[in-house]
Amino acid sequence: MSALPVGCSEAEQSHPQFLSVEQFAAISGISKVTVRRLISDGRLPSWQPGGKRCRILIPRSAIEQLHPATGPEPVTAPQSVATTASQAPLKVARSSTLSGPAPRWLRR
Repeated sequence: MSALPVGCSEAEQSHPQFLSVEQFAAISGISKVTVRRLISDGRLPSWQPGGKRCRILIPRSAIEQLHPATGPEPVTAPQSVATTASQAPLKVARSSTLSGPAPRWLRR
């Protein structure tokens, strides 16, 4: 008697149609948090067979959707961010009046 589920071949067992968040993150090279963010934004298809608060399954075809035609891109080291004389650091403009109550340290 075979240990495979009814209707599943050995090829389907080694390459399942759906991947878990962890499996998808490992294959695509992005973090689990980013995968979950893409799912919640609706940019990555998913399926929860048990309803809310159950496991999340992602179709294997979503890898091509995420990285069209080229497959997953290799992870490279980040470019060094060196500021030169022509690249002045950005200054954040602060408003003199902030919304909400003043902090306690300013009230004294």
